[in-house]
This record gives sequence, C-alpha cells and structure tokens, in this order.
Amino acid sequence: MREKSSKIYINVIAALIIIIFFAAFFTYQLHENAQESIFNTMTEISHQSVKVVQKEVEKNQHVMANIAASLYADNEKDPMQIIAQLRVLDDLNGFKRMGVILDNHEGYASDDSQFLLNDEQLQRFEKAQHGIISISDNLLDLVDQQPVTLYTAPIEYKDGTQYVLFGTYAAQTYQPLLSVTTFDGQGFSVIMKQDGSQIIGSANQEGTCEQNFYDEILSLSKDNQSTVDELKQAISAGQSGFTSYACKKDIRYIYYEPLAVNDWYLLSIIPNVVITKSIGKTVTLAYSMLALCLIVLAYSLLRVIFIDRRHRRMLERIAWVDTVTDFDSFEKFKMDASKKLDNDPSLYAMIALNINKFQYINDLFGYEEGNRVLKKVAQCLVQRLGRNEYFARIQADHFIVLLTYSDTAQLSLRILDIMNSIQDVVSSTEGEMQYQIQMNAGVYLITDHHEQINTMIDCAALALRKDFQKKYEACAFYDDALREQIFKNKEIEDMFLPALKNQQFSVVYQPKYNVQTQRYEGSEALVRWYYKEDCMISPAYFVPILERNGSIIELDEYVLTQVCIQLRSWLDAGYELTPVSVNASQLHLYRVDFFTSYMEIIDRYQIPHELIEIEMTETALYENEAKASEILNQFRHAGIKILLDDFGSGYSSITLLRNMPIDELKIDKKMLNDLLVSDKARQILAGVIVLAKTIELKVTVEGVEAYDEYEAVSLMGIDKIQGFYCARPMKADEYEKRYLIKA
Repeated sequence: MREKSSKIYINVIAALIIIIFFAAFFTYQLHENAQESIFNTMTEISHQSVKVVQKEVEKNQHVMANIAASLYADNEKDPMQIIAQLRVLDDLNGFKRMGVILDNHEGYASDDSQFLLNDEQLQRFEKAQHGIISISDNLLDLVDQQPVTLYTAPIEYKDGTQYVLFGTYAAQTYQPLLSVTTFDGQGFSVIMKQDGSQIIGSANQEGTCEQNFYDEILSLSKDNQSTVDELKQAISAGQSGFTSYACKKDIRYIYYEPLAVNDWYLLSIIPNVVITKSIGKTVTLAYSMLALCLIVLAYSLLRVIFIDRRHRRMLERIAWVDTVTDFDSFEKFKMDASKKLDNDPSLYAMIALNINKFQYINDLFGYEEGNRVLKKVAQCLVQRLGRNEYFARIQADHFIVLLTYSDTAQLSLRILDIMNSIQDVVSSTEGEMQYQIQMNAGVYLITDHHEQINTMIDCAALALRKDFQKKYEACAFYDDALREQIFKNKEIEDMFLPALKNQQFSVVYQPKYNVQTQRYEGSEALVRWYYKEDCMISPAYFVPILERNGSIIELDEYVLTQVCIQLRSWLDAGYELTPVSVNASQLHLYRVDFFTSYMEIIDRYQIPHELIEIEMTETALYENEAKASEILNQFRHAGIKILLDDFGSGYSSITLLRNMPIDELKIDKKMLNDLLVSDKARQILAGVIVLAKTIELKVTVEGVEAYDEYEAVSLMGIDKIQGFYCARPMKADEYEKRYLIKA
C-alpha cells in the first residue's frame, strides 16, 4: 500500500512539474503572440489610415479638376461669378475656403476676402501655373495664418488666359482620419515629410508637440539617435517597417509606411504600456489556468483512485471492440498483430478481404441485413483462425486477417477455403432475402516483421484492388511487379493533363479498304502520345489507365476536336472526303451531356454529320445496354453512324446485335486467329458475317495483316478491311497525299 502511495506521490510531483513547465511555456507563447497580434493590428490600422488619407486627397484633387474643367467649359472669367459658384461647392466639399488667382496675381476667395500676391506668395501656385493639379505641404493660410494644405488646379481658357483654382484645407480636418480608437485610445498617428517636418498630427493627447518629428524624439533621449538614423535611411529608401524609441521611462513602437502623396510618410505609434497591459492579462490568464489545472489534476487523481478500473474497462470497450461485429476493432488488430510479429519469427501473411458488391445488400435489404452479414463473416473467421492469428473489420465490408503459413500454395488453398466457407454460411436463401456473396482476397507475404503494420495492410489492400487483379482471380498476391505497376500508373495519371496542354497527343489515321469497290474508303482516327521526340507511350498501356481514372473522356473529346479541325481544313481545301470514325469510351454513357457535347464540337467546325462515325466496344454497350440504346439513337437521328468495335474479342452477344442501334460491325482481329488452318474458325467467322448481313449491318474486319487473310475474308462477303496489309496508321499530311483527291 505504501509503495502504491509513493507511486501516486511521484506521479503527482511529475504532473506538477509538467504543468508548471507547460504553464511557463504557455505564458511565453502568449507573450509572443500578444506582441505579434498588436504589431499586426498596428500594421492593419496603418494600411487603413494610408488608404483613407490617400482617398481624401484624391477626392479633393478630383473635385478641383472637375471644377476647373467646368469653368473652362463655361468660359467663365468674371471672378465674382466664379466665386459665386465656388461658395456652393465649398460648402459641399469641406474646404476651408476656395478661390481663384487671376493672371494679374489678384486673388478672390469664397469668404469674400481679396488679396494681391507678391512673388513669394505666388510660388504656392507655381505647379498649377505649369498645368499641374497638386497639393502642398503644410502652409500658413494667407488670410488667418492657420496651418493648411493647399490644393491647386490650372484653368486654361481657350484664348490663352490662365487662372489658378485653389482650395485651402485646414490641417485639423485630417485629424479625424488619423484618430486611433484601438489600444484604449493610447495610440496616435503622424504624417510627416521625409525630412521629419510634420504635416498633420493626431488629435490624440499622446501625440507630439514639435514641428519636426526627428527633433521631437531626439529631445526625449539622446539614445534615440540610432532610431532617427534607422528611420531616415528606411524612409529615404521608401520602405515600410517597425522601429522603437525611448520616451521618458517608457518605449514607444512605430510603424512607418509611405503615402502616395508628395514625400509624405504615415507613422503609427503606440506606447509600450499597451503591450505590457496585454501581457499582464495574459500572465494572469496563464496563472489562472495553472490553478485550474492543479484543481483538475487533484480531481482527476481522485477519480483515478476510485473508478480507474471501471473507466479502463469502458475505454477498452470503446477502443478495442468493433461496434458492428462485436469482435476486435481495427486498432486492436494492429496492436496485437504488431506485437505478434515482433516476437514470433514464423511465416505470416497479411490478407485483405472484401465482399463483392456488398452495397447491393444494403440497398436492397437494408443496413440491418448488411450488418448481419458482416457479423456472420466475423463469426466464420473466428471459427477458421488459429490461436496466433488475428482479424478485424477495417471499414464497411473490408476485413483484414493475419495468417500463418508454410508455403504459398498451402496459403492460397487455405484462403480459398476460408472464403468458400464464408460464402456458404453467409449467403441467404430464405424467403425474399435471397442473395449469394462473392469474396475476394489480396495477399501480402510478410518478409520483414518490423515493417510498419499500416504498410503491410496497404500492400494487401493494393493486391485486392480490382484494377490490379487478373480477371476471375479471387486471390491475388502483392509483389514488386504490382508495386512497379502502381507507380507507373500514377506517373501516367500525373503526366496526362500537362501532356494534353502541351499537345503531346497527336491523331493518326488508319485507312479502311472497301473490298467491293477496290478503293480506300474512310479511316479510323487513332491517338498517339509522344512524351518526348520520337518517344511514344503505347495506347495499349495508357488508355486502360485513363479509363480507370476518367481522364479518357477528356482525351476522346480532344481527339474528336482534332479530327474536326482536320476535316474542316480538308473541306476548305476542296478535298472529296469519306467518313472518319472516332473511338468513344464507355464512360461517356454515364454522362448526361454525351450527345450534346459531341454535337457541339462537330457543329462548331461545321462538319457534315455523315463524315463522323462513332466506335464503341461491345463490352461498353453490353454493360450499359439500356442507356447506350437511348444515347446512340440520338446520334443516329442526327445522321452519325455507330460502329460496334472489337466484336469477337471477348464474350459476344447475338442479342446485342439485335437490340443495339448500330450501323456497322467491326470484327476484332482475334477472330482471324487460326483462320488459315482451322475450318471451324473459318465457319464461325463466316457465320458471324452472314448473320450481320442478314440484319443489314455493314461488316469491317480489323487486323488484316497478310494477303492470305485478305483473300479469305474477301470471299466471305465483307465490306471493308482495316489493318497493316492495306495501310498502317499515318499522319494527316501523309493520308492527304496518298488517299485524298480534290472534288
């Protein structure tokens, strides 16, 4: 008991040290954050003040320019008439007074004052006399000797007479624009020239008194000389930034920023007390949090002493038990598997399992039935696994299993046996809930027991992916070739968009030969990817990858666009053309805008519809029969023929020929295999051709590479051939020279 108490005391002291350390660190961080926050606020206030002052100056200059333009347009030279107009405008625009200087140096103002300018006074209006609208630095008003800024604008009449329009703006009028209401009103702002002369000071009582800001801070302390030098250098370079200077027993912080007015600079200034107060609040907050932490610590220790065991059981239940299967959770599996692999040198494999199309069970029979299926799978796994083997549900219908094995053949048989057992037990034949489940497995053979457990699981999951599994393969093994394939596929995906943008894809044309007329008639547009000069990526490699990630849609539309551009060029050149067929992926059938997007491209280049044909594979049409029929009918009604491509390359459906709206059957080169040596092969091919002709389909045989093949299929009554025997794919210019003639 005493030993247990000692451990508690040690834990308490350790916790106190940790809390004090974090409280000190937290206080320091809050200090830094408070200072940074205040400086950010200063910067933002300065930016806003600069914008406000510049906007006010620009507004006044715009007013002066408009008034001068109006007087010029009215050709008004009578000073009394001008003053009458200015009185109204003066009240509207906030000038102290407005007036006009005649070409004889007489001045008239809107407050009825008149004056004659001497040469020194006339210098105030020199820029306007040279045709420039300007604002002066601080001046003393000629009438009441109060500080003002002077706006001037030239009035140049058509007869050459030149007046000067002026408006005086009281310096204190700018002060509300510089009033800093933040920092409890302790901040203030100053506008000065580069030489330190103050143009406008803040109305804040903390503001400066001297006419020159540099003199002001030097009068406060000789130590400020370095600040003055730094400030002068930065301002002469047109820079913005922070600095500080000593003020009595305090420090003041300055943010300086240039104004786009003459050589003016805006200085935003706050005393150090602002930061001190903010930090003081922060420290108080930190100590309050420290006290709160100590209270919470004491309470937590009591809770640990009295209810630790029950609490631990509750947490373990949440952390280590899967909510659906009531067996070990995924996290528990990873912990147990890691521990086992660290301490057991036996051969182990990581198996990823999933149920094919499990979502259909949820959709058709509800989530309750889906959860029941998952529980049954878990129960089957429990019964089939040994003492040193583990499993868990990762998510949805995905399970992970750690199995021992002696050799891969034995492992494969065992995995298949487990999956068959699950399929037999879980599949339902009761009442209306009848379904069969199909399992798939991805296997990663563990060679390094110290490898990250998540890496092992990822490798097994990759082997499970359908796009990497061979067809009808229920159990796939991860290997280096698969890893390399994944990297290469990702590389192709990453290269695609830049390649499309940089026009690395080019279209070639493979002519079709009409056996009946003995003439070349039409072609198929094929795509080639040249990622470097004379370096081509095979379509057989990149097309399936783009099919999987959906990028094939963009490529198909790119090819169609290039074909339409080329056809338009040939039409404009007067060539007599025959149709060009373009391939379309089955992914287009899932697009609501397939028909409209293709027709928009074709019509954009004004291509006659009969010059475009669309090829789709029998697999695409078979898997989407209803949708395909609807969309393809739209194309046919628009005058575009549909070609059924690759017929005979896989499972071929006679029903598809009957139901699908197609115009031409393209027989795949696989049906030419053994054509010359097998009567059966010849009879099958001949039967397909006769069947197609019976239902009025044109027939093209692809992949004809030799004369003997050409002779054999010609006698069967086909319409066209396509293949290396008659012509290889070629670029547009070669196709034009060899096969096109002008009308």
